[in-house]
Amino acid sequence: MAVVKIRKLLSIILSSMMMCLLFTACPSVSTHGRNVRMGDLDVYVGQLGEEACAVEYYWDGTEEGLTIHIPDCTDDGVKITEIGGHINIGVPALFSVSIKPFDEGFEAPYSGAYGQPLPEDSPYASENEKALEEYMSGNPLYGRIVRYEGDDESLYDGPISFEDLEFTVYPGQYVQNVLITNYENRFDAERYIGIKQEDGSIIFYTPVITVVGFE
Repeated sequence: MAVVKIRKLLSIILSSMMMCLLFTACPSVSTHGRNVRMGDLDVYVGQLGEEACAVEYYWDGTEEGLTIHIPDCTDDGVKITEIGGHINIGVPALFSVSIKPFDEGFEAPYSGAYGQPLPEDSPYASENEKALEEYMSGNPLYGRIVRYEGDDESLYDGPISFEDLEFTVYPGQYVQNVLITNYENRFDAERYIGIKQEDGSIIFYTPVITVVGFE
């Protein structure tokens, strides 16, 4: 009986040690975390250690946007300690890049009663559509995105090629860990993003992310 009790005790101690190691290795682990949007960066904040990891970046299509600066802390003072990391109960979350939605931040000039959407037959509905079109056209990628359908050039209305699109990430001073696997990075869950060029050709890009100091 004493041997059984000792085994049970050792099992409990071992389990406790494993949990401690899990939470120590993954500072942003939390069963009740929250996502915070900071500019074009999505940050996950854990509640246990009140530390955070940068999990996703929304590219606006500009050359300047290929350079990413990770803040030291969130707006409410939580240190960002990981680029990519572990969320919820320790699930790995690779840092990735997505295309910033063209309509993000748009506010229609006209709305219905109490801020409700306008009826389709409203004389102002078309004005809202025009305003939205003008707003989205300000993004340099608007109207130029081509979905990847395969390597056969006959599937497209122009010659195709493949290139890497290099993003450079400058980490904040508290970043200790980086979780990035370039091969698994995607644009909006796609292997490539196709961008039509001025000459009519199409370049399919794969994101390559380099974190300065963590190569």
